Amino acid sequence: FSLNVFSQTKPTQTVEERLIRVEEGQKNLEKRFEDFRADVKQENQNLRTEIQSLRTEIQGLRSDLATFMTATFVLVVTAILSIVGFVLWDRRTFLAPIAKETKELSEKVNEISKIVLKKQGILQ
Repeated sequence: FSLNVFSQTKPTQTVEERLIRVEEGQKNLEKRFEDFRADVKQENQNLRTEIQSLRTEIQGLRSDLATFMTATFVLVVTAILSIVGFVLWDRRTFLAPIAKETKELSEKVNEISKIVLKKQGILQ
């Protein structure tokens, strides 16, 4: 008899109210957990996007570096070939007067030889 009275009174209602509050709290925790998971998922997606952006930027920098290195190599080769060309031109320019003078001296020696040979009667 006394057990029945206690089961129908306020303490039972308090347990039911507590159970309802616990269930509501659990639902709130589940919602917060789902929101947290969604936030983590979104942040993960944002990080993936940022990483992909950085990869693209690095690839562009690599391409720019390769272009710069190629241009520098071409510039150095062009400078070396220009120096070699200048040296050859300078030698030719430097040697041209000497060759001309040598040719003139050779012609004068030939003329003098002809004159000497004519005077000696060997050449007519």
